[in-house]
Amino acid sequence: MTSSIRLYRGYAVRFVQHCHAQHAGPTGLQQLDGAAVVNYIAAWADYTPSRNWGRTLCTCTRSFLRFLRWDGVITQDLAAVVPPICRYQLSTVPKHLAWEQVREVIDSVNTLSPVGMRDKAILLLVATLGLRNRDVRDLCFAHIDWRKGEFHLPKTKSQRARVLPITQEVGDAVADYVLHGRPAVDVPQVFLGHNAPIAPLSEGGLSAIVRRHLKRLGIVAPHFGTHLLRHSLATKLVNEATPIKDIADMLGHVSMDTTAIYTKVDTVHLAEVALPFP
Repeated sequence: MTSSIRLYRGYAVRFVQHCHAQHAGPTGLQQLDGAAVVNYIAAWADYTPSRNWGRTLCTCTRSFLRFLRWDGVITQDLAAVVPPICRYQLSTVPKHLAWEQVREVIDSVNTLSPVGMRDKAILLLVATLGLRNRDVRDLCFAHIDWRKGEFHLPKTKSQRARVLPITQEVGDAVADYVLHGRPAVDVPQVFLGHNAPIAPLSEGGLSAIVRRHLKRLGIVAPHFGTHLLRHSLATKLVNEATPIKDIADMLGHVSMDTTAIYTKVDTVHLAEVALPFP
């Protein structure tokens, strides 16, 4: 319930700010009409490449417009004019960074501070093992088998458990953080926020770590979330001719079709089948 309230409130704030910017005053909501609503949706529809973004944008906007009518702020049923946004599965090209840029970000992290130790371990987990945002946030000490060198990830988005190897670089980074950087707090999650009150990282907090290090190096990216590093890893593996099944298992994809989208950016093998220029 709390997360839903936060979600809807965030979209409502974005809508109000957009309306005030368009009308240059606090009376923007009273001046709403169908054209203004459609223009708002059009302005924000491509804010992120996520297929769910457009659907959530329309759903939250309709809900807020219904509330405005119920509260007497507007008199028209403007929720009915919110257009649907069609995003077809597998229709886009994955946004990614060159692997050299990913390595530059990882290698540039200053690990002399506890926060730096944490950030490097997180970046390595996402960029070299393909963990999702939630996988990293929910990673607990019970999920790490140091003797076997394995991460045992429970069911998450794909509803399937995964076992991933602990590479030497990842293992060293995680161990360094746990032994020398992690606050002494009795919670099962490995990665924590370092500002009081000490607590496990939030979804936004984890994304902010990736964003901060990309912007620190001045890297221009299509977006700055953790998924950018997952996409970059998958693109690298595809270009190295790694079998699609192996990539799907690493990323936790249930359907091979989801992984096959990365063949669109397989420049190495696509170049081999390209027709000669006439």
